[in-house]
Amino acid sequence: QLPQFASALTDIQTEAEQDPDKLTTLLSWMSSNHLSIAALEWTRRLPPEILMKRPVFVAIADCHVATKDWAGLREWCKKGEWTGFESLRHAYQALALRGSEDSMNADLEWSKAVKLAKTPDDLETLQRAAARWDWKKESIDLLWNLANNTPNQRAALNTLYQYYGQQGDTASLYRVAAR
Repeated sequence: QLPQFASALTDIQTEAEQDPDKLTTLLSWMSSNHLSIAALEWTRRLPPEILMKRPVFVAIADCHVATKDWAGLREWCKKGEWTGFESLRHAYQALALRGSEDSMNADLEWSKAVKLAKTPDDLETLQRAAARWDWKKESIDLLWNLANNTPNQRAALNTLYQYYGQQGDTASLYRVAAR
């Protein structure tokens, strides 16, 4: 609402265009401040090579999610290579399909995402995404997967314990405690 906001934002955008970390931070800020449509419009004018650097492509996907632009998210996920984040790309595809009410294909994409998650860090990234999207079943499944002899075992079990405690699910609490 301030008159100088537009010019200040333009200055920050110009500064962020060449630095993937700054670009990601700015896109995330814009997305969380209800400026996702403006962020997506701005990124259409940026060179494709900067948009496909990590973690910029994830921030752009989050802008599509914030606007519930499922078709745009599906198209975005088909572009370039998400080096080191292929499992996350399939997770975003699953989200876009679920948002478009194509649950069968969404489940297939989610299965691909989980299968491509080779490391505990990949699994944790997927779990955080599932939790952010309020996908309880998928999040819990990934937490149990992480609880199986990974470096993140303790954190996964703590999260499961908190979740089941909030639900009042004593049988599952016992299962976590026994683990």
